[in-house]
Amino acid sequence: MVLENMFRDLESAYEHLKQAVAYLNAHWSTCVISGEVWSLPILSEQVALKEITPVLVQGRQAIEISQTMLQQFELEADQAPGTVKRLPGWFLLSDSVLEQIRNVNRMKDVVQAEIERVRLKKGLAETARTRLAREALGARISLKQLTRHIQAFDATPRLLSFTWAGHTGKTKRVPVGEVRSRLERLAQLQMQGKGIDIQDTPAGTALRVIHNLADHARLVKVEKVAPHPRVNIFFSHRSRYDAMLHANLPLFFLAGEQQTEIVGLKDFNFENRIAPRRNNKDSQRIPVLPEYGLYIDEDELWGRASPSMQLSPLAFESTYRARLKNKS
Repeated sequence: MVLENMFRDLESAYEHLKQAVAYLNAHWSTCVISGEVWSLPILSEQVALKEITPVLVQGRQAIEISQTMLQQFELEADQAPGTVKRLPGWFLLSDSVLEQIRNVNRMKDVVQAEIERVRLKKGLAETARTRLAREALGARISLKQLTRHIQAFDATPRLLSFTWAGHTGKTKRVPVGEVRSRLERLAQLQMQGKGIDIQDTPAGTALRVIHNLADHARLVKVEKVAPHPRVNIFFSHRSRYDAMLHANLPLFFLAGEQQTEIVGLKDFNFENRIAPRRNNKDSQRIPVLPEYGLYIDEDELWGRASPSMQLSPLAFESTYRARLKNKS
């Protein structure tokens, strides 16, 4: 009963989100001027594909598949946990849906905040968020599909260029105390599995490396990201894009007199992808436990402010927020 009471606000927020998405779907689908999406294969196991062939979908079918995707918060039957279904694409609309999309994004943030509230109340690690979401909302819930935002712009783009990001990785900052707890549990498992002293296990060796670090200190966790589609958006006639986004969901634009040029999403081939940049960030990081993807947080080391989220300098209303470094 206590757990049910704890989940009640989360379940309510989830229902409000589904209602907001249903309202959005009913509106935007009636004012489509043009648009298209690229259907991508889902992953049946947590292994990145070496080759990906997008399938172009247009017309009414593109609208219907997009409506389904916007409200698809659960994994498909053959979709591997931890993977994300994506549908890159675009639609030009005769009417703005910016406020409806902002409302959906707010509801997504409320759901995420409720999951975090329950996690903190139960004293669980950050890694428990997905488990809590599934306990409350269903065993097939995909937290990433549930919380990712939809993007809308009240303007007409000059150019949309869809590409593949094949070398990007994501970083997050984790407290040393959390790393230490995970390594202690892992060391216990390794000791039992290999029949050796705990200090001789790989995790035990890692624990000695971070022995003198304070629990509240942070490390940068670097994780590889599977190839994913992204889009560069040009509104002005400058050579540099005005916005760059992960193309996880269709983008929505307000149609105008300007013609929009589309560079569509092409096939992805691991062997033919663009070579990594010479100044690769990973080679410049200060390692702590590189075998676990853990490095020194240089912002904390040198007392620099972390990057902040600021509104992008677009001359019109949109949901887009550019990550700009704090110069202070």
